Parts: sequence; C-alpha cells; structure tokens
Amino acid sequence: MMLEERNDQLDADVRQRAKAVIVPGSEDAYASMLAQYEKRQGVNKPKLPRMEQKPMLTEMTHGHKAMLAALGNGPVNRQTLAKMLGVSAASISDYAKRLMYLRLVRKQNRGEAGTLYFLVEKETK
Repeated sequence: MMLEERNDQLDADVRQRAKAVIVPGSEDAYASMLAQYEKRQGVNKPKLPRMEQKPMLTEMTHGHKAMLAALGNGPVNRQTLAKMLGVSAASISDYAKRLMYLRLVRKQNRGEAGTLYFLVEKETK
C-alpha cells in the first residue's frame, strides 16, 4: 500500500468515528446521556430518598417562655432547669435549640459538669 492510500484510509476512519460521536446540545441532554452510560456500566445505583428538613418554627410555646423566665435570674444547668420546669432534660434541649435559633439563648458545654444555658445580652448603643 502506498503512503497516500494509507492516509486516505486513516482519514476515512477518522470521519467514520466522528459520525459516531454524538455531541449533546444542552446540559440536560449531556446529563441524560451520562446517566444512561452510568446505568449501562452499573455505576448509577439507586439512592435513598432525601429527608426534607422542616423549617425551624419561630413561635414560642409555654415551655419556651418558662425557660426564658427561669434564665432571667442567671445561667442555669440543664438538669436544674428540667427540675424547675417539671419537664425532661431532653425537652430542655429542644426548647434551647429553638431559643438558640432565635438568638435568645446561648449554651456552654462544661463536659461532665453539664450544659449551662444563658440569656443572650442585647447590644445597646
């Protein structure tokens, strides 16, 4: 085979391969092609449904108000707050979570000594 014939044959191969390549026109088409390819390769495994996060409620219940009133005298331990309000320590943590979201309370973890909750001081100008 002569050199020119070989070049022509290679050019024909390149043109044939170029016809086989499909170029997606948009990102959606590309994503669809990629998903189909991954499915064929066994890469695209089914995923678990995502849990929806509920937005934090901003209304305060009686428990939240009672906790704020108890913290008005100074920092209080979680267990002490639970005894004062007659609820469980887990309830105090739940109340504190919402009050921290509203930036009314902050907490300080003290290791084995427990958690202290404080009222947030408002800045005055």
